[in-house]
Amino acid sequence: KTENFEEYNEEFDPTENLAMEVSEDFANDAVHMRMFHVPWCGYCTTAKPVFKDFQDEMNGKTVNGRKVNVEMIDCEDKANEGIVKEFESEIKGYPTIILTKDGENIHYNGERESKSNFIEYIKEMLN
Repeated sequence: KTENFEEYNEEFDPTENLAMEVSEDFANDAVHMRMFHVPWCGYCTTAKPVFKDFQDEMNGKTVNGRKVNVEMIDCEDKANEGIVKEFESEIKGYPTIILTKDGENIHYNGERESKSNFIEYIKEMLN
């Protein structure tokens, strides 16, 4: 029986899958820029098209070796319940824009008039 156990141990290495537990984003040094919004917010209505332009230009791009993921999250959409709950202590008003980098959430408090505001911010934060 010991032989069978040893054979089993040779085939199964419990440390083999540990890397799967590490977020792929951390492994790839990815960053996330998320805009949390709600449909009834006037500020959101103004900011959404600009952030969408930013998303269209930058989502999936690499800046200084870091992949940039850009997300727009409707906080009232049931499909987003998980991420909204994860960030609920960070969301103090709408829209809330957060850059997640190296496991840290950094609130964006800059201008929202053009996508270049967001692009410059990303470049500065990843420099």
